[in-house]
Amino acid sequence: MPAWGAAAVLALAALPLMAAVLGGRVPLAARSWCCAGILATVGYLGMDAWAHAQALERVRENAAAVNAKVVQMAAIPLPPNLAEWQGLARTAESVYQWKISLANAPGTPSAASVVPAVRGEACPPALWTIPQVHAWLRFARFPVVVCGHAIGGDTAEFTDLRFERPALRADATLARKRPIPFTWRVTFDGGGRVLSEGWTAE
Repeated sequence: MPAWGAAAVLALAALPLMAAVLGGRVPLAARSWCCAGILATVGYLGMDAWAHAQALERVRENAAAVNAKVVQMAAIPLPPNLAEWQGLARTAESVYQWKISLANAPGTPSAASVVPAVRGEACPPALWTIPQVHAWLRFARFPVVVCGHAIGGDTAEFTDLRFERPALRADATLARKRPIPFTWRVTFDGGGRVLSEGWTAE
């Protein structure tokens, strides 16, 4: 993020706070406040667009470095810092993830984590015939399915890695117990018959 842009946004945000702290009033008409708010919003959106373009270029560089045949890629912001992004690149077999910081110089290597698109136990063939699974796969951009054994029957969990977020240090233990948002779970019996399906809540 350009230093001058960050300084301008912070200065505009600090004006009403300074006035309240000092017990005075900022001599600006309502129209001027509205114009200042619009300028601050446009400035923020402009910096966000610039940062997204820079982050997406880093994703392209990282994907080229691992020689991955990418079918889709994205740069997902990690608020509140416009310099921190999550890079994603999907191939037919897996999803590559990178933690990208625009504070680093272009060309700085980023370690990739690779998540197989399908992992765990063998998924029952009936899984791919469920209409709701088809709808979920149309919704997802970076889908991953994990099949395995659980109490009450075999399960298949569908997650979209664009909704995964690094846990805050203070909440890391709790965050590990929570599923990724918009995780879809299907439960089967031993013969592959669907017992239940729906969004996971815990």
